[in-house]
Amino acid sequence: GWTFLDTLDAIPDFTNYYIESMSAGITNFDASDVGWNAEQIWADFADMHVAGPGEYIRMKVEAPGIHISVKNFVAGETGTVLIGGATDGGQVGIAYSLNGPGPISVNTGVCGLMTVDLNLPINVLGYYSAVGGNVNLPVNIPLNSGVRTLWIQALDVSTCQLTNRFVTRIN
Repeated sequence: GWTFLDTLDAIPDFTNYYIESMSAGITNFDASDVGWNAEQIWADFADMHVAGPGEYIRMKVEAPGIHISVKNFVAGETGTVLIGGATDGGQVGIAYSLNGPGPISVNTGVCGLMTVDLNLPINVLGYYSAVGGNVNLPVNIPLNSGVRTLWIQALDVSTCQLTNRFVTRIN
């Protein structure tokens, strides 16, 4: 089967994992075919049958605290920065680096000196309100971005808690 590992220890330990949904064309696959621990998820697809293209399995992983991820970071398109686990109604600051993962100490303002997992120069996207503890920020990815790696991290200003550092490639 497949194993998904947090090899960079970049996200909080998993606290739960489950099959959220799957299309009707998936058969012979259920919760007994998956397992997890705090750092990895595995699935045995050996006996699974798939009716055809477009079938899917949506697996959900839960982790405590504030966390960040991105989707669709493609040059010329609109990507999304996703924050979860923030203080409901609080402010979340989002920053990124194109020069590596840090760590480096920076003055974050209201939270003072903190060690972040970004290298200088650090680019601040801004501060955003967390609705229901979430921020879903659309970001226009410049067409001339080229292929490059981006490191991104956020700060819950209410608790002074940093997210995991998320690494992605702009394609």
